[in-house]
Amino acid sequence: MRKAVWVIMAVALSGLIYGCSKVVQTPVSTDKVMITEKGFVPPVIRVSVGTTVTWENADTKPHAIWCQRPGATSEPIFLLFDSGKLLPKEKFKFKFTEVGQFRYRNRYYDWMSGTVIVTR
Repeated sequence: MRKAVWVIMAVALSGLIYGCSKVVQTPVSTDKVMITEKGFVPPVIRVSVGTTVTWENADTKPHAIWCQRPGATSEPIFLLFDSGKLLPKEKFKFKFTEVGQFRYRNRYYDWMSGTVIVTR
C-alpha cells in the first residue's frame, strides 16, 4: 500500500512538472518588441500583413536579431532579415509582407527567440 502511494505521488509530480514546462505564450497585438537582458518583450506578437515591426535594444549589451525564411535550412541565402549589431537604444525595423509565423533569434544569445505571427 505504501509503495502504491509513492508511485501515485511520483506520477502526479512528474505530470505537474511536465505540465508546467509547457508554457503557451499568448500573442500580443503590437508592432514593437523590446530586447532586454531577459529576452524579447513581448516574446510573441501578432501583426497584419504590411506592418513594420520595430525592435529596440533596451539592454546595456549589444544584440543582433535574425530570421530565416520559413522552411529554410541554411543561411545566409535564406535569411528573411538580419539586424546586424544593435547597440543599446538602437532600433531595427522590418516590414512583413507575407502571412505566416516567423521565429527570430538573437545571434549573441542562443536562448533568446521570439515569434511574429502575420495575419491578413
